[in-house]
Amino acid sequence: MARKVNKKFLALFLGVVGAIGVAGAILFFAVQKSPEDHIAIGEAALAEGRYEDAFTAYGKAANKRKGDPDLVIKLGDILDTISSQDVENYRRARDYWRMALQVDPKNQEALERLFKRAQDEVNLGGRPDAAAFQNLRESATALLAVQPDHRAARRAIPISHIQGWLSDVVTESGQIDQAITQLEQLYEEDPADDLSLYFIARAKMRRAELAIRGGNSTGGQALLAEVEKLFDDAIAANPDDAGLHFRGAQTVTMLAAYAREADQRQEMFKRALARAEEARRLVQPDDQLFVDIHTTVSALRRQQGDMQGAEAVRCV
Repeated sequence: MARKVNKKFLALFLGVVGAIGVAGAILFFAVQKSPEDHIAIGEAALAEGRYEDAFTAYGKAANKRKGDPDLVIKLGDILDTISSQDVENYRRARDYWRMALQVDPKNQEALERLFKRAQDEVNLGGRPDAAAFQNLRESATALLAVQPDHRAARRAIPISHIQGWLSDVVTESGQIDQAITQLEQLYEEDPADDLSLYFIARAKMRRAELAIRGGNSTGGQALLAEVEKLFDDAIAANPDDAGLHFRGAQTVTMLAAYAREADQRQEMFKRALARAEEARRLVQPDDQLFVDIHTTVSALRRQQGDMQGAEAVRCV
């Protein structure tokens, strides 16, 4: 015989189950965080130095907001911050910046980061090879396609040719001529552009050295005199520019190696120190050359036998 169904109980049971189902659905949607929620969590983790948690949070935001290059760039930035802890993060950071360009090929933030990375690999990586210089030129060219007036990128291309040549990368003489001309144009646009002037000087010093080695001592010495005059004229026109005084000090220090007499060489070191000291007097603490200038003053004071003065500057 069929059992009777307690309709009141069944209604109550179904009601409870239904209520649980609705509550569960509400709870499910309540715990589903938006991209903004994950970004907020990531920012809080960054503020506390919890980089792995920040990376996870931004990764979730990027997965929910696909096609947002800014979030992909942020992932690369986080990896770059902790690249000193794991060299693999250094490579992965660049990969994420490149991924951002797959979403937005003209994204200036990603292009800026890749350009800066290429610069670092040339300037901070020991003795770079031809591929590193080529990568820098390609990164600069890509950035210039989006921002044609980007001065650092404009300057990086000719400088990379000169740097490569100085590092014994095979470079045609005509390419160096063109690089010097491009840097001269940049210097004409901005007479405070100490870096362009410095690499013009470096290129001419190298040519002077090659001329002297090739038996053309007169031509080589004439080029060396021309190099020193570059900074004499630049400093006379811009006497309050710390960068020009600093690059002038670097240049005279290198020129001292070509001095024929010890007394002449010592006199040049004194002139280099005077320029470096003036750069130190003029430079501001927030200038990117601040540390380099103080390091140069310390080294030149030590060269002059002023050990106490060298240490005092080194400790600043």
